Amino acid sequence: MGQTNRVRSVRIAAQRSGEKARGAVLGSDAFFPFPDGVEEAARAGVTAIAQPGGSVRDDEVIAAADRSDLAIGVHRRSAISGTSRLSARTLASQVMKCIPG
Repeated sequence: MGQTNRVRSVRIAAQRSGEKARGAVLGSDAFFPFPDGVEEAARAGVTAIAQPGGSVRDDEVIAAADRSDLAIGVHRRSAISGTSRLSARTLASQVMKCIPG
């Protein structure tokens, strides 16, 4: 079973990445149900997030990304729903196509 605590998941990824988290793109195959994971990613220095969206709180999550000056890409494909399996690298490349410069 994977990590079930969303904020802890972001913290673990940031700790394992170390300084590489600064300026990185975070790719998730699950939506962010609350803004707290996005806020934690911003504290780690992440600059963009790719996630499938679909939470009833998507507006709150996107607002948290805006407040943190994070780009957020919604790809509408989820490995959880079985519709598609996308790697973090694929997710990141999708978001990077949306970021100017």
